[in-house]
This record gives sequence, structure tokens and C-alpha cells, in this order.
Amino acid sequence: LTGGTIAFYLKLAPRYSLLDGLQNVEELDGEVWRSLTTPSSGVDILPAPQEPYAEPVDASLLKSLLAKAKEAYDWVVLDLPTVFQRTSLMGVSGCDMACLVSTAELPSLHLTRKAFSMIDHLGFPREILKLVANRVDTKSDFTLTDLGKLFGTKVLAKLNHDYFALHRVVTLGQPLNDGGELAKSIEALAQQIIDAKQAKKNTNSAEVNSRVVAR
Repeated sequence: LTGGTIAFYLKLAPRYSLLDGLQNVEELDGEVWRSLTTPSSGVDILPAPQEPYAEPVDASLLKSLLAKAKEAYDWVVLDLPTVFQRTSLMGVSGCDMACLVSTAELPSLHLTRKAFSMIDHLGFPREILKLVANRVDTKSDFTLTDLGKLFGTKVLAKLNHDYFALHRVVTLGQPLNDGGELAKSIEALAQQIIDAKQAKKNTNSAEVNSRVVAR
């Protein structure tokens, strides 16, 4: 709500924003969603408002908005600010999976350790929080295994460092070239998220079937 940049990156000129969604959450249905969002490459975008909105967000409104979004779409992706912000914590509480993004630089690792500690202290299930290593230098001696051991968790994915590819994306407002290493690593991350959802769905189905058989 204050520093969202998706509309800028995608060269969009949206009429409405996330703020409009929150203010009209009770009226949201399929048709209203389509009027609020801006389509881009097969994805409906509900961006940040043009003017930063710094007022407190009602947790119940955000919870209702996420619930309505899940009813309207098979997949809902939240691009959240730093996890230390209240809005991010409210968003994470409604997610099936949350990706904490960190580089291998010491300041980022320090904040990542604090983030995991805070998440544990607040009582969030550790299993929903996944670690993603960003801007990974293939020549670095620091391995993903090292990163996982540091925080006691498995690294879900690594995103290779490719400054020039990202520069082209931001300049042109177009998706990454499919043949690049960064694009491949993002596709691999997306596939892992899909696989995790399918595995959870299969587990839930098995549990339901077990209860039916037991009865």
C-alpha cells in the first residue's frame, strides 16, 4: 500500500488499486474483481495505489479480501513488503505458503535470522515459511546447504543473479527470456510451489477417504 511497484514494472495504467479492493470488500464478486483488476500476460493485477497509503489496515478487511480472492482464483500471489511490517504478517497469516527471500550477504542473513525468530515467537507454523535464496552467485563458495543449516530449514529454491536480464525486464516491462538462467530458476520455484499444493491436496483427500472408510 505504500511502496508497491508491480504496476510500474509492468507499465500498467490501472484505474483501481488494492485500496479500492479493501474499501469495497463486501461487494467483491467475480464481476467486480474483473473490473478492479488490470490484466497482464494472463495474470490479473491488483496493484498498490498511486499515492502511498500509510493509514492502519483493518485486519478483518484484509482477511476478507484474501478470502474473496481465493474464491475467485485458483492461485493468489501476494507481493508483500518486509516481513517485519504488520501488513505482511497479516498477509502471511492467510497464506498456504510464504516465501522469505534472502541474499547470501551478511546484513540480509542477519535480518533473515531475526525474521525466523519473530515468526516462531508469534506462533506461525514454521512449515508454511519457506526460504528462497535470491541473487545467488554461481561462483560463490556459499552453498544452499550452508544457508539451510544456518536457519534450520530447507531452502526452497535459488534465484540466480542476472543483473542485465532484470534491467531489460524493468526497462521493457516484459517477462524474462525463457532461455535465461534466472527465468529457469523462477520456473523451477513456481513448479515446486505447484507440487507442494498438489501434495497437500492429495494428503487432504487421503485423510478424508480414511475417515470415510473408518466410519
